[in-house]
Amino acid sequence: MSGMFQGCTNLESVDLTGIDTSKIKDMSNMFDGCSNLTTITPENIEVPEGTKTDGLFNGCENLPTRPIKVSYSVEITSSEGGTVDTNLLSIDYGSSNTMTVTPNTGYYLSSISCTNGYTTNAKVGMSQTGVQTITISNNNQDSTSTCTVTFEPTFVGYLLDLAKTDTTNFAYDGTEDNDLRYIGSMPNNYVRFNNELWRVIGVMNNVADSNGTKASRIKLIRAESIGDYSWDNQGDKGLNNWANAALQKVLNNGPYWNRASGACPSGTTYGITTKACDFSTIGLTSTAKSQISNVTWNLGGSNTASATASAFYTAERGTTVYSGNSTIWKGCVGLMYPSDFGFAIGGSDRDTCLSTNLSVYKNCYQNGWLYFKDAEWTLTHKYTSNDTVFSIYRTSRGGVSLNERISKVYGDGPVYPVVYLNTNIKRTSGSGTSSDPFTIE
Repeated sequence: MSGMFQGCTNLESVDLTGIDTSKIKDMSNMFDGCSNLTTITPENIEVPEGTKTDGLFNGCENLPTRPIKVSYSVEITSSEGGTVDTNLLSIDYGSSNTMTVTPNTGYYLSSISCTNGYTTNAKVGMSQTGVQTITISNNNQDSTSTCTVTFEPTFVGYLLDLAKTDTTNFAYDGTEDNDLRYIGSMPNNYVRFNNELWRVIGVMNNVADSNGTKASRIKLIRAESIGDYSWDNQGDKGLNNWANAALQKVLNNGPYWNRASGACPSGTTYGITTKACDFSTIGLTSTAKSQISNVTWNLGGSNTASATASAFYTAERGTTVYSGNSTIWKGCVGLMYPSDFGFAIGGSDRDTCLSTNLSVYKNCYQNGWLYFKDAEWTLTHKYTSNDTVFSIYRTSRGGVSLNERISKVYGDGPVYPVVYLNTNIKRTSGSGTSSDPFTIE
């Protein structure tokens, strides 16, 4: 019966009463072009499942009801970067059907387009990184359709893909979160952020935002210090509780956050006060602040620098702290952890170094990139003292190691702000070198 009345523009009514339709296999284009057809009897005609009905009523704009249920096939194609739970749907004329779309970690749903007038209710864009059940609607179209699902990588996805082939500049740290880190002395991990150069520490997994939602997030550190300041200046010698630290307040709701000038903690002896600081040109811009995640920072302490990077990683995420100190802090701008310094080591001796205590890293630090300047602060405190945190020092013999013995919070040290980017940030260009940094949006 395929094409039986095709092109019969003067046909106004058809009576199919008494016709055995139980063995029909093909009714495609049967009434195609019958623009004046207004009546088909009987009102409900049963045809076998699987009967071809493509174009059955195509062009029948004056036919008010359709006595034959018409189903059209919708082919689903998708790019890499995610999964779709089906590659073929059947949708009745004027009806709809659903599919489930799941972006991979580090990818988002970029677009869904359907041919021949079919539409979807999909939400697309860089914020769409989660699972969606999407409705595809036929919209009274007498035709089949192909819907194309496109996934694109976020900055996280881009780095995860890059690491699949680059084992010189990347390594997974083997912790319980198995974070992906840039390693070696000169990795191409520069990114243009806040209109200046920052560097990617890595892709950190299971980082919770302030609402507790965990995700893989990119961690950045500023490539240059914003100046030498005290970690804290409370009391006569400062306290090592980051949740209330003076430096934390400068970075998160003070002059640095507000891109302004003001007073910052500073001193070298007991009884420290402040000194003038001016961040009017290097503080965070509104664009940069909109790209930063408000996350949960772990504030677990250690009683010694004589621990490996892995041991520090565990301690940082633990709950052992100086009496009264906070175990977590929710905010936007922090400092690097001792474990970040330890895990940044690359080269042929990486495995040996990862088994070495950070207090004796003098033969390892040359193969890492996270030592910038003597006495740079970290976020982690010594839990047997209320005024000591860990910082990275050049030793008297020329090595560089983690140290707590002389890292009193009241002393000045170089400050390198650290942030986590939002999960929907996308790399737009760049190779990651200092002259051609990654650009993001």
